[in-house]
Amino acid sequence: MHVVIFEDSNYNNFYPLTLTRPVWDLRSGCGTLRERWSNFLVRRFGDSILNSLYYSTRDYLAPLYREKYPGLCINDYGFTAAREPVLFINSTLLPHSDCFNINLNECIARNNTVLAALIEPGRMPLTPEDIQRAFQAMPLTPVESRDISVFNYLWDIVSCNAEMITRDYGEINLTSNERSRHENSVTIIGDPNLVYIGRDARIDPYVCIDCTGGPVVIGERTVVHSFTRIEGPCATGSDCILLGARIREGCSFGNNCRIGGEVEESIFQGYANKYHDGFIGHAFVGEWVNFGAMTTNSDLKNNYAPVKVTLPGGRVSSEKIKVGCFVGDYTRTSIGTLINTGSAFGSGCMIVHGGSMAPRHMPSFSWYINNQLTEGEPLQSTLATCREMARRRGVVFSDNYSGLVAHVYSISEENRKSEVIRWRELRK
Repeated sequence: MHVVIFEDSNYNNFYPLTLTRPVWDLRSGCGTLRERWSNFLVRRFGDSILNSLYYSTRDYLAPLYREKYPGLCINDYGFTAAREPVLFINSTLLPHSDCFNINLNECIARNNTVLAALIEPGRMPLTPEDIQRAFQAMPLTPVESRDISVFNYLWDIVSCNAEMITRDYGEINLTSNERSRHENSVTIIGDPNLVYIGRDARIDPYVCIDCTGGPVVIGERTVVHSFTRIEGPCATGSDCILLGARIREGCSFGNNCRIGGEVEESIFQGYANKYHDGFIGHAFVGEWVNFGAMTTNSDLKNNYAPVKVTLPGGRVSSEKIKVGCFVGDYTRTSIGTLINTGSAFGSGCMIVHGGSMAPRHMPSFSWYINNQLTEGEPLQSTLATCREMARRRGVVFSDNYSGLVAHVYSISEENRKSEVIRWRELRK
């Protein structure tokens, strides 16, 4: 069988994280949406399925993600030569065996969103746009009555993260647990079998891990400093540093994150820096984000009303009362920054605290300084800053990284200019 994991045209529902990554690369639970599907397919079909697994995304993202994941077939249309039907799976769909109960040349859908489709040879689409057109020409079978779950917005991933960590912990192969080496220095509250500590992790004395609410995963080579408290469910990637942090339930941190202060029910995609005190809750934070000391977000309105979030199509009600902030890659905040409930910042923003709350929405690469929204700095200066961020973590800022940043800078320019003009008019 050939399988294609695709992102559909609703990728803006996961703004601003999907400005710079495919939907299937979003972090969720103990890994990413892509990794969850890959693990599920291997359990069902064996390792050989990996040779027939393809990923589809927007063309401008493909060069960098081929570089990041050289073993994956990304926008590689080798499946079009298949002599057997190809199964297309929406990356926002949670793995479920019902996805395979599908007729040839049929789509299963929820609210007109295609979740999976089985297409015969000879009708094979070639590009992400062709995939959408192929679906439109096929009959849709609603799946409202089936036990199938799907993420519709970024806040759905955040609110389900604790559940996803618990689910992933029961399914992933944790064969290198070195917990026993740390038993004398770690206080574990609850069942020790719910704690996984990876190879070469360092756990200092006076660390408390509370797994009464769910499992805790500490990634390889991660360092947990004294007086850190971790509540499960929680998962960290590799090479993280937890510095006296107070980590509440439902948190996932990707590789190379630096975490201090208090964090609750939040996802950090990776390479993010929140080393200092301050609170981040019910948030989704991109890569290469730097939070200045005491940066804090609100995640609950004083009237307990559902929180609205700005997406490219306009303001959308999350229908949730607990929503923090959504922060795009390369965005930075100064010391003392205050972030309002339901805020969304694009890629490459700069926020300097000037005595008031930051705007609820900032277009990519805009600056908020002296309580004024501006267009920020030129592209070349932006690239120099991004290059320095990568250098400090030992990452080569390749031409593909530069190309992606330049593309997002370009496609956001009109919105950036118009938002600055609107802001100035409102301030008159």
